[in-house]
Formats: sequence, structure tokens, C-alpha cells
Amino acid sequence: MTIDLSPIVAPVALIAVSAIATALSAIAHAVLKHLPIANAAALSSQIDQALQAGAGEAYRQAVLHEHDLTVPAGQNAAIAIAANYVLSRIPEALDKAGVTPDEVDQLVAARIGRLLAVDPTVTITPPAPAVKGTPAGEQASPAAHAAAAVPAAS
Repeated sequence: MTIDLSPIVAPVALIAVSAIATALSAIAHAVLKHLPIANAAALSSQIDQALQAGAGEAYRQAVLHEHDLTVPAGQNAAIAIAANYVLSRIPEALDKAGVTPDEVDQLVAARIGRLLAVDPTVTITPPAPAVKGTPAGEQASPAAHAAAAVPAAS
């Protein structure tokens, strides 16, 4: 008497292959978690995201407090805000990567510099008053502003 096990062997083999693949995936993940290369990439990404967010926070604070980012005092205030933001958000990641607070200052200064590179005229000052007769969206010439400031003779 012969017993045909072929209907059982295929599903059992499929389950075994699936279990082996899952186990290998879990082992590979555990090994990569402990490799410095994988950690360095994750840390770098986390730090870069925090630096971008810090530069955004610095810009937001500059707008709220009307700081001029084109002068050293305004830039220094923005750098301090951004550095404090980054240092408070990801201190463990910075320690693991060996990034010092001085290096954070330099890195956020570079990110804020990118803001200025996009628009070197960035300034947080009140806009000039509109001059009557200037179409919306257009700026009046300095002469038009001067003429608007002088009262008309009656």
C-alpha cells in the first residue's frame, strides 16, 4: 500500500519557505539595526530634518518679532533660536552622532543662509504704504512715494 503525500507536501513546503523568509528578514533587520552605517544614515536624516525645522522656526520667530535677517544681529538671533530648537528636540541623536552645540550653531547658520540665498532681500520690516493710483501688486516708484508724502498745495 502506498500513501500519496503530494497534496500535503506542497502546502507544507510553502509554509516552510514563508517561515524561513520571515526569519531571515527579522535577522537582517536586527543585524542592520546594530551596524553603524544604517544608524549613521538614520541619524543624519533625523538631524537634517531637525535643522530644517529649526531654520523654519527661526524664520517664523523673525517674522513675529520683526527681526531683519539681513543684518548680523538679526542673523545671530535667528541662529540662537534655531540652535535651541534643534538642541531641545533631538539631544540623543546629536550625542550619538557626536555633533557639538557649536557645530549645531554652524549647521543652522547654513540652513538660515539657504533662506537668504533664495531671497537675499529678505527683511522683516513693515511694507511701504500704498500710493493712490498704483495698481494692486505693483510697487510705486520712490518718486511716487515722495510725492504722496508731500501735501498738495491748495
